[in-house]
Amino acid sequence: MIYHFCDDSFGPPFELRTIAFAREHRVPVAIVRTPPRALSVRSRLRSAARRAAERLAGSSICRLIVEDVNAPPFRDRIGPGDWGIVTGFNQIFTAELIARFGSLVNLHPSLLPYYRGPEPTAWCILNGETRTGFTIHEITSRIDDGPILFQEVVPIETNADARSLAHAIGQQAAPVFARYLAFAAQGGEWPRVTVDAAAVYRNPVGYRSAVSSSRPKVPT
Repeated sequence: MIYHFCDDSFGPPFELRTIAFAREHRVPVAIVRTPPRALSVRSRLRSAARRAAERLAGSSICRLIVEDVNAPPFRDRIGPGDWGIVTGFNQIFTAELIARFGSLVNLHPSLLPYYRGPEPTAWCILNGETRTGFTIHEITSRIDDGPILFQEVVPIETNADARSLAHAIGQQAAPVFARYLAFAAQGGEWPRVTVDAAAVYRNPVGYRSAVSSSRPKVPT
């Protein structure tokens, strides 16, 4: 079983690849999400499109809404041969849950070890970066850490904002994600590719929390 953990912001292009992969290869896949607080019109349209795609995929794919992935009801269903792939997810995996997977990786929208944390595209824009990228890495107990499996540089357009940059990264990373799905399902050798991130970024920084929580409050 392949578990794909994703959200509605960074996750959609990867989710489409997962559905297409499950449909073509009949590989059992579970798409895991956190319960939504409130669904926007855009989110409802995306949900309808996902349900239509899943009907085409048949029984090889299922959808799970999980409040706490570390709690026993979800944790205990993971088998030692199961794979997990994260493309935007707002829950932190404990060491106990990580250990249950045969492999658990994250596709992060920056060139690690820089711009770790929840909003790397926003921080890249704020720091005046002209290039960024994405990283596939093994998940450890430390956020956005672990051995790097693949990296690729993505240019930042002049008028880009955090949302459009995340979309551009997702579009460029989606084919690599599809190759990793095939590797997870079929095995073989995965070619490790790394980038000198310090040479790409103008103002490289490490972990950053959410942009909104980091900005000083303006007195009213």
